[in-house]
Amino acid sequence: MKTIPPADVRVQGLSEVPFEFLNAKLRGRRSLLYEGDRLRDLARLPSVEDLAWRLFPRQDIPDHFALERSMLAACVRELASWLAYLDGPYRALCRRLLDRYAVENLKVLLRLFTRGGKDGDAAGYLIELPRELSLPAQRLLDSPDVGEFLGRIPLPAVRASAERALPLYEETGRRAYLEMAFDRGYWLGVQEGLEGLSVADRAGCSAPISGELDAMRLLATLRAARVYGLPWERFGGLLPGGRSGMRIGTLREIHENPAPGFVMDRVPRLKKLGVTAEMVEDIGELEDVLWHEVVRLANRQYYGVEGGPAVLVSTFYLKRDELRRLLALARMLHAHRSEAEILQYLGL
Repeated sequence: MKTIPPADVRVQGLSEVPFEFLNAKLRGRRSLLYEGDRLRDLARLPSVEDLAWRLFPRQDIPDHFALERSMLAACVRELASWLAYLDGPYRALCRRLLDRYAVENLKVLLRLFTRGGKDGDAAGYLIELPRELSLPAQRLLDSPDVGEFLGRIPLPAVRASAERALPLYEETGRRAYLEMAFDRGYWLGVQEGLEGLSVADRAGCSAPISGELDAMRLLATLRAARVYGLPWERFGGLLPGGRSGMRIGTLREIHENPAPGFVMDRVPRLKKLGVTAEMVEDIGELEDVLWHEVVRLANRQYYGVEGGPAVLVSTFYLKRDELRRLLALARMLHAHRSEAEILQYLGL
């Protein structure tokens, strides 16, 4: 592949820049992530106000809610900036991964729509997205009914999955079916992005994606059984497929018997991750452990593969982990937790 001196980059279309240029840029960005000592320094700050000033010194951030919104916006803005350096299948995969933020906004808009706009201005609830990722929020909210709302979703896989789930919503009135359909559509899009890669590229970058998909399918099954009481006949069809080690038969068995002991027996790798039956009982705690495993896979991939989209995908997950930790830090500072508690929670 041709190489281009950095001085010549600015005079070309960014998408024409060799992929190695973005890989080098992402590797350089790793040292700027808030992790290790850099995160430990933030954890020692005395207040949310100090954290806001440290992260966004040029912004007026009045409270921890505004700080969380700024953190989210900054994270997505950086992730989306990579698109300018990409074309072809690499760009398609990155775009599909970024759709997760549009899907989160879509869930908020659906909630506002089904409540008749009683929650006020949508802008205060939405993640601030770059134009390329944004949704036609007002057009969606102006829909005459839920069916038309779904038909106006600009993400093809998400729209198709949601329209498939519409009869379930109309029968039960449960918004959860549509939200799960949004997630299914998102993962179908990600799988489509992966299928556009060569076999070698796909094998080199899939580990954290597959790990997150496995975690999502298990957690969704436990919530469907324990929290929402959704019957498998309705819920099972909303689970995303794809390259996942979690077999659908196993998930069905877990749905029928979500007791912690049974889950541990049917998913033996949980023990290898240090998961206990008590953690399985607490879905939130289990989610944290499974996410940490996804981040471990991203780190291993980051250091183990030099070329292709592996660094792109790994950095996507590492950046999301940075955001997750910063959000947790802001909330713990707001709750006036001690420095020792914060450091322990952040694994520092």
